[in-house]
Amino acid sequence: MMFGNKWTSEYYDAMEFYYWEPQHLGKIKNPSSRYNNQFQSLEHIQNMEVSLNHMFNTFFRLSPNGFTNSLLNTTCGVATNNKFLMQGRYDVRGFSNVVQPDLLFTADNINFSIELKIGAKSSLEQVYKYALLHWLEQQHSGVERQSVLLYIGKGGFQDLWSEKFTNIQDVIDAAIQSNIDKLKTRAEKVEGMAIDWDEVENVLSKTVIGDCNYQDFSEILNNYSNSLHSDSDCYETVAKLFDGLTEELQRRGLS
Repeated sequence: MMFGNKWTSEYYDAMEFYYWEPQHLGKIKNPSSRYNNQFQSLEHIQNMEVSLNHMFNTFFRLSPNGFTNSLLNTTCGVATNNKFLMQGRYDVRGFSNVVQPDLLFTADNINFSIELKIGAKSSLEQVYKYALLHWLEQQHSGVERQSVLLYIGKGGFQDLWSEKFTNIQDVIDAAIQSNIDKLKTRAEKVEGMAIDWDEVENVLSKTVIGDCNYQDFSEILNNYSNSLHSDSDCYETVAKLFDGLTEELQRRGLS
């Protein structure tokens, strides 16, 4: 169909099924929808940031642990050989109701989050929220971990911010100095625990922030895939996984 023959096409096939049979979701079709057929609906979905988030989540659920380590080293300068556990949406809800990360991984000594950006800008509050998320995870697990945040966007680092920050430390300093009263009010209302904001600020001050654009990410995908031995039993499966996400980024015009 219109989405090719990679694994990512299965996502759109599933969306098309529920387009025709929304009753399985407990919903009915909206007669006033501006999408008159499945093609218009799927064209809309394929350009949504949330659908890309879904595919990244699926990719990282299946990708080798070595790739996550390689990504951390390449983009954030964090040399590690950890076994990362990806925390799904329901896992995150176990310790945070106010922060919804795009991706969160935990390892013995690292909390690693990824924030994907297509059109929207990031904000100082969002940076603070990731520090809060990592602090909440530490309270939940009882393990102190290094906080690491990776942004993947369309351009350079400055393009992530309406303030056009060019320096990571400037972002952290500005976030610490920003007014987060609204975040504090929301968090203290829904998190169900007393939050030590001094400790959250300390997590933020030590957070490692990295960035790459989607072209860079595609190159990291290709480099890692090409480094695998083609005679290994899992090579074909991993190659298909990486090729599918690479093609999806190309189809969206992101790389």
